[in-house]
Amino acid sequence: MDNSISLFKKAYEEGLSNNKINFDSWLETHGLNSILLDKFVVSNDNPEYFFNRNKEIEKIAQFIGIQERTKGFSFVNIVGSKGSGKTAMLRMIQESYKKLNPKAEIKYVNAEKFSESFDDDEENEFYFEKLLTELEKTKILIIDDCDKDMRRMFDNIKDLSVYPIILIMGWRPLHWNKFKIEYHEFNMGDPILINPFNKESSLNFIKNRYSSFKKKKKKDINPFNEDTLMLISELSKGIPSMILNLSYLLIKRAYNFDKQKIEVDDVKTVYSEDGYEDVNEFLDKCTPVTKNILKILVLKSNTKGVTIDELSDEVDLDRTSVFYHLQKMRNKSILDEYYLKKTVIFSIKDRFIPLIDQYLWENRVT
Repeated sequence: MDNSISLFKKAYEEGLSNNKINFDSWLETHGLNSILLDKFVVSNDNPEYFFNRNKEIEKIAQFIGIQERTKGFSFVNIVGSKGSGKTAMLRMIQESYKKLNPKAEIKYVNAEKFSESFDDDEENEFYFEKLLTELEKTKILIIDDCDKDMRRMFDNIKDLSVYPIILIMGWRPLHWNKFKIEYHEFNMGDPILINPFNKESSLNFIKNRYSSFKKKKKKDINPFNEDTLMLISELSKGIPSMILNLSYLLIKRAYNFDKQKIEVDDVKTVYSEDGYEDVNEFLDKCTPVTKNILKILVLKSNTKGVTIDELSDEVDLDRTSVFYHLQKMRNKSILDEYYLKKTVIFSIKDRFIPLIDQYLWENRVT
């Protein structure tokens, strides 16, 4: 028995090791840099995110220029689904403004830290106090991920309104709408929308991102071809994070099956196996009640999740009815769930949030 366990352990470790070596070797034979492969998916600061975004960039730049002349406190809100490229846009604004105005102060903060309850957090309290002392010199303050603790963040924003600064805020659609309604006394103005890519921009996005980790520049897009690229563009609905996830999974599939080219059937298989097909089928059949439950789950997607009782209160339905709708989502593997003592906490799986974000926004679920 002990010998068998030792043999299993050795073979298992060799398998893990060889798998990594083999994948790197496969990438090398296709002229790809394995070190840069992860950036194909996770990096959000590349210029490919700005295909078909010229109008949005112009609006933001013009707004900043106009507000600098007035020297007052003002807002500009950038709204888009999760994975749409908002963070890339905000970082681009920061870098572009720095290059044009090297002596001017522009700060970037994440709302999660900015909106913390500072009463019981000395580190964050110090952070916020330090930020306030620097704002007299700051012209622009960028706040990303404004779908956190909106009440606390709003209180902090009121403290900032005495300063002549431009506040640029990044929002997901439902969170932006909730904030706008609850704090209507602030004249927030119309947001700048970061919409999904069109087909042409989606294709350019994949090609340029793929080329970014190739060792040698080549004209062809190997292992992708035009048919597979078109299908990825269509199935991803133009959402950048979905495009990247599907493309990465297809590269892994090409390695696993030692394929020189990714075919249309490969795209369909990955799309189905990763659960996107089931999610779309579910969304196509959504009732108003289901949409409302999805809305609450999306609004809570940056928390630990939501219980059946909380959902029941929010949508004004009994627990049995709520559970019936949640069971439909569970059957399609849309939800993550865990137990907190005897209570089940539900949340949407992270990879499906961009798709559901966009669906609810397009269907005007507010």
